Amino acid sequence: MITSMIAFGISMAAAVSVGHAVGRNDGPGIKRAGLVAMLLGTLIAALLTVDRRAF
Repeated sequence: MITSMIAFGISMAAAVSVGHAVGRNDGPGIKRAGLVAMLLGTLIAALLTVDRRAF
């Protein structure tokens, strides 16, 4: 449940960031906002799936 809420929050933040970049007609900013959101989502998902007993 918590994991899905984190992913939902990241996706909403990405939508806002991309929307702002679209409003500015900032092509590189659109790509950057999308890429950062994908990388952040992947990082969070990877960290949350790591077995804590391994540490």
